[in-house]
Amino acid sequence: MTAEKEPKASRYPWAEAPDWAEYAATDRDGEAVWYERQPRLSQQFGWWHVSYGGRQQSVRSEWPVPGVEDYKTSLEVRP
Repeated sequence: MTAEKEPKASRYPWAEAPDWAEYAATDRDGEAVWYERQPRLSQQFGWWHVSYGGRQQSVRSEWPVPGVEDYKTSLEVRP
């Protein structure tokens, strides 16, 4: 008998995400953003960005996002 892995709890409210959102990440300042395409982290500035276009939108106006202790590991793919 093998133990099944439970899905990792998400820190983002995916049920509220726009249909186009495939990623979410939180910047160093605590702002969380939905992304249409996979963003990259700017180590210099501490924010996520998409250099080749695509939609993005703030997740919510409450900062910081609960559960994000380290913005560098905050990127999530839509479950």
